[in-house]
Amino acid sequence: MKKITLFLFLAFMSFALGFSQSNLTLDPCLKPFYHGVASGDPLQDRVIIWTRVTPEDISNVNISGTWKLATDNQMSNVITSGSFATDTSKDFTVKIDVTGLQAQTYYYYQFYSDGIGSPIGRTKTAPGDTTTNARFGVVSCANLEAGFFNVYKAMNQRNDVDAVLCLGDYIYEYETGGYEPNTATQRFWQPATETITLADYRARYSVYHLDPDLRRNQSIISLDSYLG
Repeated sequence: MKKITLFLFLAFMSFALGFSQSNLTLDPCLKPFYHGVASGDPLQDRVIIWTRVTPEDISNVNISGTWKLATDNQMSNVITSGSFATDTSKDFTVKIDVTGLQAQTYYYYQFYSDGIGSPIGRTKTAPGDTTTNARFGVVSCANLEAGFFNVYKAMNQRNDVDAVLCLGDYIYEYETGGYEPNTATQRFWQPATETITLADYRARYSVYHLDPDLRRNQSIISLDSYLG
């Protein structure tokens, strides 16, 4: 019998792991990749990698760059690479379906734009047919205004999780304070109104991805990608 191990990490229980203020502002050290990188939807021979390139000039409607994927975290043993183009219609997000990979293998990836490199992410392809066990982290109910994302930090400190599964409520769609008062956290999502339009959802995902613990976790382990 194949063994599947699940670790349950509930984001709404984050206070149990310690109180820490998260910075929801643009980190100049990450420019122009303020929202980090992410990966998800792994198969045995492919995986999706993602980033967002924030333009300095909002009138700049087209952005181009390159990406590469390697077997080491120094990005020296590159096995595949390519170029990308993004624009306002995609909210400057980038999604690459990287193919031709080996099953159950760790890979590292990085994006480049205007000579600047993004944070380096780590991803893992799905296991092969002979795999006898797998270990998943499970997350749910990530209310940014109500608490902090310490559970993402806890998962990031582990090195034995094959993938992360989000069961729902990766974001919340309420207006500010609509779910419960946020006086203790002083964390506020955007837009302040209920998310209804595509622009609303992009803004809500954007502020979520400014949380350092979420951003750092998504670059290490496969997680649902940002709305592009």
